[in-house]
Amino acid sequence: MTGQAILPRRAILWLAMAIGAILLAACETGKSSVGAGPANIVPGSTPPPPTAKRFDPGTYKVGNPYQVEGKWYYPKVDLAYDERGVASWYGPNFHGKKTANGEIFDMTLISAAHKTLPMPSVVRVTNLENGRSLIIRLNDRGPFVRGRIIDLSRRAAELLGFSKKGTAMVHVRLLQDESRRAALEAGASGKNLIAFGAPAPRAAPSIPVSVEVLAPAENVAVSMSPPQPNTRVAVAGNRPPAAPPPYGAMTAVTSNAPQPAPALAVRPAPVEPAANNETARPAPIDIAALPSREKVEMRPVGNQPNIFVQAGAFRKYINANRLRARLTVLGHRVNVSQVYVTNQPFFRVRLGPLRTVEDADMALENVVSLGYPEARIVVD
Repeated sequence: MTGQAILPRRAILWLAMAIGAILLAACETGKSSVGAGPANIVPGSTPPPPTAKRFDPGTYKVGNPYQVEGKWYYPKVDLAYDERGVASWYGPNFHGKKTANGEIFDMTLISAAHKTLPMPSVVRVTNLENGRSLIIRLNDRGPFVRGRIIDLSRRAAELLGFSKKGTAMVHVRLLQDESRRAALEAGASGKNLIAFGAPAPRAAPSIPVSVEVLAPAENVAVSMSPPQPNTRVAVAGNRPPAAPPPYGAMTAVTSNAPQPAPALAVRPAPVEPAANNETARPAPIDIAALPSREKVEMRPVGNQPNIFVQAGAFRKYINANRLRARLTVLGHRVNVSQVYVTNQPFFRVRLGPLRTVEDADMALENVVSLGYPEARIVVD
């Protein structure tokens, strides 16, 4: 009876061990079939960071004149580029496609398109309607909608506060040093860099000092006698001797023992902090960081900007006045004003000011339909 009772007990133990081995094998098989993450992650530990996407500087490109919908555009390096106008943004229809200089457009990063500036270039774009300002890298051509001066990525438009509205009145200014560095990273060399000119030299660090002459050293006699007429003066090199002091001036005469020359007390002068304005030289910008550099600055924009449609500019007032009379049929205020361009007088014809970008778009189309295809939207 005892032997018969022990046998089932051993069988139960063997059966339990076999079931445990099967379950362990099943668990190991389950681990090897999961491919969603690293195989050696310890439960509760922090997973490794995602692989950073390498910055692609693209190819430096200015490009030849080109034509879109009958209008010619002439790309060039324009270091003085500074313009106000209307900005728009683009995104889903171009996401993942190549830009005009060979980069891949990502609407979730910061970038922009321009019709004529080199690619890449770096510009500061300021929304004149809310003061938001952002430094942006250009890497594409556009926009080719009439009345727009720059096309921003969706993310750039979000940061500048007009992604929902669709357009904004902006100020666009080229940053020369940053644009030159961007061109170098994209492979610009030789004649391409000549247009940028020599890079601005970095100022050597210096400390302003104030200088005062110390009192004469001890054992020094003071003479009030006039200088002797036939005194010989030892002159180093070909430099003329210094003019003698006037009669009666106090001159230090050293004793027979050699004395050290009077020392100059040099003490640092107080250094005033640099003014925080546009003329202060900014710190260099990491060009590779620009696509993800979401640093928005607030800038004063003054009064609310005005938007106009400029129909033309003429050397003779009679021609400008003739166009003004013709445009009055559109129902907008039309004015003629004199301006100077490179010291030459011009008479420009403008409609406005208009209330919104939509009003300006409609007025622009009407002016073009009257036979003035060079008309454009301007912001003051």
